[in-house]
Amino acid sequence: MNRPFNYTISDNFVLTISQISRDLEKISQYTRVMPISSGIKKSCDIRNVQAVLRLSGYTADRLTEKEYAIRTGNISRAMEFAGTADLSDISACCQLHALLMDGLSSDAGSFRTGRHVRESTPASRVLPSASTIPQLMRDLFEWTQKAKVHPVIRAAVFFVRCCIIMPFPDGNMLFARIWARALLSSGYDPIFQYLPFEEKWIGHESEYDIKIRGSVHYQDYGDILDFWADRISESVQDFLSSLDTAPRHPAMSSSVQKLLEVMDEKAYSTKELMAMTGLKHRQTFRDNYLLPAIRDGYIRMTVPDKPNSRNQKYVRTMDEVRQ
Repeated sequence: MNRPFNYTISDNFVLTISQISRDLEKISQYTRVMPISSGIKKSCDIRNVQAVLRLSGYTADRLTEKEYAIRTGNISRAMEFAGTADLSDISACCQLHALLMDGLSSDAGSFRTGRHVRESTPASRVLPSASTIPQLMRDLFEWTQKAKVHPVIRAAVFFVRCCIIMPFPDGNMLFARIWARALLSSGYDPIFQYLPFEEKWIGHESEYDIKIRGSVHYQDYGDILDFWADRISESVQDFLSSLDTAPRHPAMSSSVQKLLEVMDEKAYSTKELMAMTGLKHRQTFRDNYLLPAIRDGYIRMTVPDKPNSRNQKYVRTMDEVRQ
């Protein structure tokens, strides 16, 4: 199907996406061993709400205390809704907007009916006629579902198209950011449900607006894709670094320590590990060395779905994470 607009895939985008994928895999390795705590997720949720509000121009110093409380609550509920919404259903985007603007707008959840909106548009252009919005949004939703593109492209395209279409009378940037996050979470990695990547936009707002205007003018959105990839990569790297400095394992027993000392970065079978540790009794090795190391996250199985597979081998997790 046709692209909503043209974009050039730069070498920078390809390299950055490759780095993001490698870092996400490292995070996945960590979380298989030590799941992200509810406290960390809650902290990320708060940071996400604050960043999205700031980037959309709704800072505490510009709002009344009541309106700020309403908006923060609405965004939290909208983010939770987006995490389980059917992203192929265009009516769901109106439901999300209704949650965002609940108590703030009489036309919450409805596409605009006029040419004006109650927020600025970084695209800096004449808005599409209100009568064209339903079809423009249907086209965009169809593209996000059918286009065979990387999830970062899909999310960035959706966001920028919303900057151009401005489908709602107000709250378009809030809506677009939350929906783009859901696209990343569902199509790329679940960590985007709470990863505070919008924080990396802060301080780059003018740069981003200039890139949008230039991309609209030149009809090539490659710079926008580079911007998204760079900011997401920074956020993923920061999150990985925070995990790398956090304690991950309980105290190590002398048996587990001995097992780890004989291993390097390669994968080993049970027979190999028993020979390397000088143990001959298989059950003793499993109970005192192998299973505690797996339980505490120091090593992992190469065939985790089939613990008793004859092809089963074991890898030291610390080597994987630091590669």
